[in-house]
Amino acid sequence: MKRLLTLALLSAVSLLNGQAKPAAPSIDAFFDDFTARWMRINPSSATSARYFSGPEQDALERQITPATPAWFQTRAKLASQGLAELKAFDRSRLTEAQRLSADLMEWQLDSLLRGEKYRSIEYPLQQMNGVNVDLPNVLTVSHPLQTLKDAENYVAALGQVGTRMDEATARSKAQAAAGVLPPRFVLQSTILQMQNFADSSPSQNPLVTTLDQKMATAKGITPEQRSALRAGAEKLVGTQVYPAWKRAIATLEAELPKSTDDAGLWRFKNGAEAYAHFLREYTTTSMTADQIHQIGLREVARIEKEMDTLFRQIGLTEGSVKQRSEQLRLKLQYPNPASDEARDQIIRDLAAIVRDAEKRSASLFDLRPKGPVVVQPYPRFREKNAAASYTAPAADGSRPGTFQMPLRLERMTKFGLKTLAYHETVPGHHFMTAFQVENKDVPRFRQIRAFGNISAFGEG
Repeated sequence: MKRLLTLALLSAVSLLNGQAKPAAPSIDAFFDDFTARWMRINPSSATSARYFSGPEQDALERQITPATPAWFQTRAKLASQGLAELKAFDRSRLTEAQRLSADLMEWQLDSLLRGEKYRSIEYPLQQMNGVNVDLPNVLTVSHPLQTLKDAENYVAALGQVGTRMDEATARSKAQAAAGVLPPRFVLQSTILQMQNFADSSPSQNPLVTTLDQKMATAKGITPEQRSALRAGAEKLVGTQVYPAWKRAIATLEAELPKSTDDAGLWRFKNGAEAYAHFLREYTTTSMTADQIHQIGLREVARIEKEMDTLFRQIGLTEGSVKQRSEQLRLKLQYPNPASDEARDQIIRDLAAIVRDAEKRSASLFDLRPKGPVVVQPYPRFREKNAAASYTAPAADGSRPGTFQMPLRLERMTKFGLKTLAYHETVPGHHFMTAFQVENKDVPRFRQIRAFGNISAFGEG
């Protein structure tokens, strides 16, 4: 007994002196710690996810993630640290769920690091998902806006948009000097899109109108405060955002004479290697491009055969499947499809399809997301190039899932409308992604896709 008391006293003294060896962190604690470090260098992601709280979250919501070479180096260094720390855990001692999360984190961080060597052949300015598209999207879709502080943070972040665009322009110039140019048709589409964005008066720009619309339903914003914030946003768009856009347009216009219509990665020194990397990143397989192409040809033939049978059942028997699809698309087109009335109607129809799908899902799914999903059109400057898309809700419920629809003429038809709505919302991306955000049984990096989306999983 005396020996046990002596050992207990020695242990207590050791603890008081700070000499006790701290317990090794659990893998779950590591997941939380590393994801927090990751989000602190990604303010746009932290804003979208509402990852932190209090002053730390407020500070991040007043920023926009840079896209400079130095920032990418910082991110790569952190990814390398995360991989090294992850390897210190004995996978054999983890639960099955923990091993799955560890494997996923390792795969994503490793893929990110492998992709860094190909960053020099990615176009920072382009019509589908360049910085010129991401910057407006970060604010108009992803930035929560429910309170006065949210609105103030929005305007503060808007003050960084011009700087972030100039950073992308500098990268574009550096790549062009190294012989890496987008194909001519990409440059032309991007220039036109950016001109459309910067041609309207600042008061009509989506960065201003979205802020004003959301402030109208936000809590605790007086008319005077709303007016002042809107005026501040207009000034920023007119004095900083538009000039940065015009500098970027001038840069792309200067690249046009040197560009060609060649689009393949084969143009670049490490193009074949880069293509293989991106193929693996998007599909998670080790299949070659030719093997995947053969799967595509086989699936197209199978689907067209099924479509031919269905077309014959509704009396469309003449022409190829493609021609009959076009006939049906035109037959089901909205009257006067370019009109504001038709544009409003298709959004109402999509919303009705989603609400109906939600009702019918109750008898088919025992688990359904609690968060809502809304339907909205893309801003007009994006609709010519954008594909229909879904943006996940914020984990704290401050922002719904968002289904965006491009209202260009060929999409103004009821042909395929239900299929598209089901894919993007219920029981598609919204059910999968919103439920993932709400799932407390997985680490937060999986809830919010902190290290990016895996297309084979997300689309599959």
